[in-house]
Amino acid sequence: MVIGVTFINRGPRMYGSTNLHLFSSYREAWNSFNSTTWRFIILNILMLVPLGIILPLLNERFRKFPWLVGVAFLMTLTIETIQLVTGYGIFDLDDIFNNVLGAIIGYGVIMTILTIIEDRKNKFKYSVIYLIPLLLVIASSITIVGVYHSKEFGNLSIAPNHKVNMKNIDLSLNTELESEEAEVFLNNHKYMIAKVPVYKAEIYDESSGKEFFINFLKNKQINNEIEVDRYHDMAIYWSRGEVSYNMWFDYQGGSYQYSDFSAFDEGVEGVKNDEDNLRRILADFDIAIPDEAIFHSVDDDFNEGIYEWSINNYVDGEYITNGKLTVEYYSDDSVKRVDNNIIKYQKVKDVSIKSKKEAYQELLEGKFNLNQPMDVGTIVIEDINLSYMLDSKGFYQPIYNFDSKVDGENINLLIPAL
Repeated sequence: MVIGVTFINRGPRMYGSTNLHLFSSYREAWNSFNSTTWRFIILNILMLVPLGIILPLLNERFRKFPWLVGVAFLMTLTIETIQLVTGYGIFDLDDIFNNVLGAIIGYGVIMTILTIIEDRKNKFKYSVIYLIPLLLVIASSITIVGVYHSKEFGNLSIAPNHKVNMKNIDLSLNTELESEEAEVFLNNHKYMIAKVPVYKAEIYDESSGKEFFINFLKNKQINNEIEVDRYHDMAIYWSRGEVSYNMWFDYQGGSYQYSDFSAFDEGVEGVKNDEDNLRRILADFDIAIPDEAIFHSVDDDFNEGIYEWSINNYVDGEYITNGKLTVEYYSDDSVKRVDNNIIKYQKVKDVSIKSKKEAYQELLEGKFNLNQPMDVGTIVIEDINLSYMLDSKGFYQPIYNFDSKVDGENINLLIPAL
């Protein structure tokens, strides 16, 4: 099983990659707070639980804690080293920690059972000691969930998982930072530092997402027995029949990716069209495109009939709209693919935020994500703007966007503003 999940189901694609930042995977899981990132941590712990159970049963030598930990450490160290050399994964310090923790938990469980079965002296005391790692993991998990749900707003995936080493990076600023900032701008809307809005996206669930899917296809002949692939924060809806349709639907905000599988029919291909005709077709799906959205074609040499509308944080009273809508138009006068990430958010409240100067200080301290595979030499900050980002609870939070050149390449460095 271990060989299967660590090698057989992978391909070499990350040759030489390492992550030596202990607990960075926990910070990443906290920042994004989705089921996928937490699942990786949990599965890494569970992976060596059977080892911790089996070894003490095979040989009494492994009933001694140092022997068990030593074998578990050598096993996971071997796995990580092979992954590093072959490129079938990365050498991750957190994986070693989680694997060994799992073996210790398994050891604690089987030693508790053996202590009770063999009716040893002070069996209750030793049972509690053996179960401490498992109890700590359970208590920590409950605490993490409790703290998260007690927070007013959600977490942002752009928050750093570890500090960037700034020792050998030349960071310079090509824009001015006022000594006492009192206002910031977003698309020509001026906000006082203490009065920046937080917005909220509409939140769906499996049932309302299914209703959305059925209504979306109300003008199509669909199979009413809708199939649902369920996930924690999204679902995939299917209508299978002579023509099959599906939709990947995100509960937070209701963004979606729709596919009409007649796109694969013989003789059907992408062709050119104009904005007015596309708007007419999209109206049949009840897709209302904001008048302020900018339209353009994204056709290339290999694909025709691909078009896009985009709108960048357009403020209208208590609402702000942001996102991109991409459609594919086909020769039978239909749209068969829709990727709609345009979301309209409603204002929740005004909040105070950091100043640009404070956000820049975080950059100087390396408190930002820099997803560069190679060492970075220079970072030049060209401009600093207020922007927004959807958090893990569906709130649209303010962030600072540092328009930067990293070793000459245009990259946006993002800092949470709250």
